[in-house]
Amino acid sequence: MENSETLNQEFNELKEKYDSLIQKVNNLEVENSHRENSVKQMENSFEVINNNIKELMEKIDSIIEDKETSKMFSSVRRSNSSIMNMITMPMRKATVNTMRAIFSVADFASEKVATARENLEDIVAEAQYENKKRRSSMITSEQG
Repeated sequence: MENSETLNQEFNELKEKYDSLIQKVNNLEVENSHRENSVKQMENSFEVINNNIKELMEKIDSIIEDKETSKMFSSVRRSNSSIMNMITMPMRKATVNTMRAIFSVADFASEKVATARENLEDIVAEAQYENKKRRSSMITSEQG
């Protein structure tokens, strides 16, 4: 009987180990499928990134081509603008000098107006002081 019990116990232990191994294998298969899905998602993400990079490179190429075209046109414009500069530069210098003179005259005039205002304030203050002094002397003479 002991033999049968030990055999039965060993059988149960082996069955538990087998079940445990089956569970581990199932878990490994699930993990493997998750990894495969993750790898597929990464591949899809890399494809999207590659497409985005391709579009960016195409846009950069078109921008570079546009800049080269605009450089060509700007060199033509520069030659036209240099003729305009030859005509407008003397007029610009004269305009700048005229504006400088106008601002200088305006500054000088504002300084003179400020000085005149200060002098007028001094005169008014002095007149008020003299008037107050005269009144106070009149009041003291009447009281005395």
